[in-house]
Amino acid sequence: MNEFKKRFFGKWVLSGEYSVLRNGPALVYPLSCYYIDFKYIPSKSHLKIERKGKYQAGLDFSVTPLLDKALKLIQKKREDLTGSLVIKGALPFGAGLGASSAMCVGMSYLFLHKTWLKQGEVKNFATSLEDFFHGKSSGMDVSAVLEQKAILYQKGQVLKTLPKFEFKPFL
Repeated sequence: MNEFKKRFFGKWVLSGEYSVLRNGPALVYPLSCYYIDFKYIPSKSHLKIERKGKYQAGLDFSVTPLLDKALKLIQKKREDLTGSLVIKGALPFGAGLGASSAMCVGMSYLFLHKTWLKQGEVKNFATSLEDFFHGKSSGMDVSAVLEQKAILYQKGQVLKTLPKFEFKPFL
């Protein structure tokens, strides 16, 4: 099995963050200046997880419980995942910029790489994982991370992707 390496951007909700919960629309943009990198190097050794980056503290409290939840959802054990996982946080937790969804999508893509998930299962799996952080997820943040494009989101689906727009907040 090959190495897996992927970057997952944060998100910015221009409008509709709370209306989505009442089936209203939301405009959501990716934030390429804030991201979480996943790198997995397969081996036969026990799983080693390394957390790094500017926002490592958020990773320290979330990675292990999220991994345990993900493994439980697909009925795998920690021993089934071997090798080295490096997660670099350049996305603040608790700032409303989608760190939890980036983590959930990243974990889902790792499992896709391991062939424990199929491509068509990634969105629902990541949304189920995000329930760990927020109770019942609307799926909006996960959709934004998956699309990596500006989206119009409503009622559990991406209505359309929007023209590219680069926004760099002051955080």
